[in-house]
Amino acid sequence: MDAEDRVYAQYYHDVSRTTMPANAHEERELFRRYYESKDQDARRRIVEGGLRFVIKIARQYHHGNMEFLKTLIAAGNVGLLIAVDRYRPWVILCHHCKKKVYVPHPKRQRCSHCGHALRSKNAEHYTTRFLTYAAWWIAETIRTELYESSLVRIPTYRQKEQSRGSRTEKTHKFYYVSFEEELNELQETLDEGEEAVIASRARDLLHTLLRTMNDRQAYVVIAYYGLREDPKTLREIGQKLGLCSERVRQIKVGALADLRKQLLRMRSVDAN
Repeated sequence: MDAEDRVYAQYYHDVSRTTMPANAHEERELFRRYYESKDQDARRRIVEGGLRFVIKIARQYHHGNMEFLKTLIAAGNVGLLIAVDRYRPWVILCHHCKKKVYVPHPKRQRCSHCGHALRSKNAEHYTTRFLTYAAWWIAETIRTELYESSLVRIPTYRQKEQSRGSRTEKTHKFYYVSFEEELNELQETLDEGEEAVIASRARDLLHTLLRTMNDRQAYVVIAYYGLREDPKTLREIGQKLGLCSERVRQIKVGALADLRKQLLRMRSVDAN
């Protein structure tokens, strides 16, 4: 075991010995000491109580990569610290605008909506426990670390949209198909009703469509669908072209869109 592994083994051992607040009353008292008196010992106890929770969440994302798990734990710890400073254990109903305001402590607070002073006698404890609130911040910092460490540099918000969308899409597998089967698959992909035309002019039509593309688009389509040899994955095609797999996917999507336009144009000509 090298020095770094020994450090993390000791870290896991120390975290396993930490304890969370025994109940909601103890948790509120720690936050009261931290927010009102700036008691750093109370803050330390709150943070230590959430370290095991961070490891639990990080293990949901590491997918067996133990080295990357260390990075995710570090990111989750940052989220835990953010949650400690943002958590508001008190809620006060403003007597002026009648809106609830979440505050760190009940004394000498002003409404964030109307600016009027809040009455401490209206203060109530926030019912959500701290770890329930912290779970979102921990998971968010871990997901951000995942997005930033990906090979393809896409803005975080776009990667999140793609991640949500990918859960509703079908998984595509790569396999070899014959030339005739490939034409049928190509026709289904383009969602065209030209089965008779493709069946009768398959080879000539395919060559005609490929000639309308630039060399890179044509190669991506041929390699991806295995028209001349075994089909290749996006990563394999990217290595051949010196591109990332995301860029190859974009080229493929653009090429299929161009093919669709060409088929629609041919359809309108044949109809006339």
